[in-house]
Amino acid sequence: MSEISLVEGQHRGFLSNYLTILTSFRTLEKEGVDLETVSVSPSMFMLYGNPSNWFDESKVSDASKSFNTQDGWDCDYPWGSFRDFDLDKYRKYFPFNKRIQDKLDNISKEKYQNSLAVHYRGTDGVGHTHRVSVEDYIQSTDDEFKTGGYDSIFVATDQSDVIDKFKDHFKDVKIFHYDHQRTLSTAGLHYSINAQPNTPERILAGDEVITDAYTLSICKTLIAKSSNISNFARILNPFLETLYQDLDSSNDHGDHADFESQDYLERFPQIRTKDIQPFIFNWRNQFEKTCATEDALKEIFGEVTVINSDEENTRPGWIDLGDSAYFGGQFNKALELFKRGEKKVLLHVQGDATYHDWDTLVKDSRKYYNLYEWGIYAPDIMNVWYTPEHTDINGIESEDENIKMVACTDETVWFIHEDVLDEYYNRGLLEHMTPDKLKFGWGWDLVMNAVSFLIGRPVMRDYNHPINHPKGTNYNKDAAGVEMSNLWSALTDDMKECITNIKGDREKLIKYFS
Repeated sequence: MSEISLVEGQHRGFLSNYLTILTSFRTLEKEGVDLETVSVSPSMFMLYGNPSNWFDESKVSDASKSFNTQDGWDCDYPWGSFRDFDLDKYRKYFPFNKRIQDKLDNISKEKYQNSLAVHYRGTDGVGHTHRVSVEDYIQSTDDEFKTGGYDSIFVATDQSDVIDKFKDHFKDVKIFHYDHQRTLSTAGLHYSINAQPNTPERILAGDEVITDAYTLSICKTLIAKSSNISNFARILNPFLETLYQDLDSSNDHGDHADFESQDYLERFPQIRTKDIQPFIFNWRNQFEKTCATEDALKEIFGEVTVINSDEENTRPGWIDLGDSAYFGGQFNKALELFKRGEKKVLLHVQGDATYHDWDTLVKDSRKYYNLYEWGIYAPDIMNVWYTPEHTDINGIESEDENIKMVACTDETVWFIHEDVLDEYYNRGLLEHMTPDKLKFGWGWDLVMNAVSFLIGRPVMRDYNHPINHPKGTNYNKDAAGVEMSNLWSALTDDMKECITNIKGDREKLIKYFS
């Protein structure tokens, strides 16, 4: 039985209302309310009609106690935290009805999986963020489409002439769109429809915005402004690669909200798959494993660089260094080939590592960057010294049970942000870590992790991703130890202090995040 009903605080667009409902569920959950006892008032969607037109009728009712959804809104606008897109779990408390769900189920995911999606809000899309012209949208779409991997463009818009403008520009590209209601009015479509709530026109308007947002969510990449349609698309698909057109001051063409563009950028930390440059290191007896990993990563990234130290085995496109090149030579080559300024993250994988789900690992690296802005992110590597007992920093807890701040990751599989690499170069560390000085690789993990701490960026391990790694080594540990000792003598005092804490009292590392 319903004990609390959610009521509308003001007349709003359809998805604006819906998202206030989802955030209200989150707010009430934090207050200890049993969400099964919460319903939505029949008057909730004032501009459209009874919610049962689109949602499960059993969840629509009035209760003796009401909760204003305006009070339950706990997201910044524009939405700057990935956490704000983690609202899908609340949809079960107010699901779509069978009519709408059937409509969505009939939309072909295969049709749109390689589509570049565009959401252009032209009517009332000013005020939340600044105005971006259709011409700028077309230019951004053109630039992104030329990067490859797309076979079509899907356009969702409330402005009636936008579809024609896209078709005129992209004459040789398949343009998908729905024949939805549109307007040239400066008012939002939900205000422009000359009909009363619960009429076919109003019900159709709700249907259309839902199908637009859903279709955007199943496309490969989204070009959009920060709006509740693009936000809902990212709730449906949090991993949707999104290029916001209103977060760059160079795109300002008129009125804008009282936000600085730099603030937008800082509140939308985002790593796209295209921002990650993957490297795999191969050496003798690892050829089959390396090939399997390369094939898997190519499915994700398209291009993968394999740096090879096996003179007897290679593949077309591999960078062959010869048997004499150990980890130091390979990592220095990766740093040389990393496209600084173009890419944001260096992903390094050792050839002897095996895993069954690289795609989810890459997606999670992006997800947790959006949440925590890590400097280094790594999975859980089996059969290495860096176990939880040796590395977990217990004085810092994340909101995700699988994510731990650690003193040091292993260098078997790790994602290193360009900010860490930039600081590495700025400190002149390259000259002390050349292949002749650090051949076997001891110290690379300590140095990179220390740099991340020193610039105040988290070092994180994701225990949801156990990577198989064989026991043992095939190099001279004594020689590696001598190299590490020589490197140590060349480090600055703050680096030495940080590494000492990494290897000893790791709880002291908390100070870098005070």
